[in-house]
Amino acid sequence: MDLTLHANNTFGAFRWNSVLLFSYVRDKVTKYEQIQAAVNNYLTVNTLNPLLGHPLYSVYALRWEGLDDLAGNPQGYLNGAGQTPGKVTEDYNAILFSPDLSNLIYKGPASPPYFGGWRNNLFWRQWGLSCNIVYKLGYVFRRTSINYTTLYGGNSPGHPDYDRRWQNPGDELHTNVPSRPIPILATTQSRDNFYQNSEVLVENGDLVRLQDVQLTYDFSRAAHPKLPMEQLRIYLYANNLGLIWKANHSGIDPDFVSTVPNPRTLALGIKASF
Repeated sequence: MDLTLHANNTFGAFRWNSVLLFSYVRDKVTKYEQIQAAVNNYLTVNTLNPLLGHPLYSVYALRWEGLDDLAGNPQGYLNGAGQTPGKVTEDYNAILFSPDLSNLIYKGPASPPYFGGWRNNLFWRQWGLSCNIVYKLGYVFRRTSINYTTLYGGNSPGHPDYDRRWQNPGDELHTNVPSRPIPILATTQSRDNFYQNSEVLVENGDLVRLQDVQLTYDFSRAAHPKLPMEQLRIYLYANNLGLIWKANHSGIDPDFVSTVPNPRTLALGIKASF
């Protein structure tokens, strides 16, 4: 469903034009005869992971029971039934490679079902000001955190969550970041994989962004008879200005979870019409 609303208002020499765009897209898997072999096959975001009753691109996560109070290891659940989560375990391979999909939690769609923009144009005499606000609502994303396997392997620069890791008994009451394994064991990678795909790292992706702002000043031949063109416009344009609001409290831009955000740009230009 797409909806476009236009508003044109005039107050003497002041004019205000506004366009609101709203889109809603919903998809749901109603039939799919192939079932993947293990829970692990449904955890990669932005790949086909169809389950009946949910969107084709969904975010699934593993049930989380916090960190244990002895070593700071992440704890999950295995062999749940219905609303019963199952038994608490640190057997990460058993969780990840279980054929029992009740160990999965559906957290939400990976793409926003609600999105659009709000463009406003303000005019006063020769001056013009426009701004574009875009929004995305109703979806989730998986944030990154510390991965000890890639850290010790020299394939990662680390992560700020390292400073929030479990270090002493009692830390499990105020942190969800697992302890640093010493030494690295054969189970460390599966431990990392469980933590990376747990529900504790899934965040609300809702956002409102100020996409661009443009300031203009127009010269016309009607007002300036000696002007060699019909109209001359001088403009100042700023793009990628940043978030106005985001639902997550982790300081993450959902459009750039693991990549560098688009740089802010500023352009000064002249446009002539003959």
